[in-house]
Amino acid sequence: MRHVANDRHANLETNFILARLEQFHGIAVFTTNIASAVDPAVMRRMSANIVFPFPDIEARTELWRRMIPAEAPVAGKLDFHKLAKQYELSGGFIKVACERAAYVAGAADTEIDEPLLRQTIERMYRERGKVSATGRLE
Repeated sequence: MRHVANDRHANLETNFILARLEQFHGIAVFTTNIASAVDPAVMRRMSANIVFPFPDIEARTELWRRMIPAEAPVAGKLDFHKLAKQYELSGGFIKVACERAAYVAGAADTEIDEPLLRQTIERMYRERGKVSATGRLE
């Protein structure tokens, strides 16, 4: 019965989105990390489908560098390449990790350092049911 209830809920959501799209005369932007979960009826109404590839190590290194501004209180030199190599995070997760680490450091009146970033990342993996901080988070 649970599967049927989930299907009914998904159908209601799809019907709601389709009805809203029919009434809307502007530009709508939909984003997802799981393109296969988008209903085919919704996909047929898309005039463009832009796929952003998962960032490689070089791109992740640059994302780490850009997410922590130069004026942020940082303890020592952060090895962004090492973080990018060890943790396969999407740009969104890198942003969230930096924000969370900044909040923790600010609340503790300390600086952002690599151990704090690693603790933050490992907590994010656990929150998503991962036993270890390995594999992609997208």
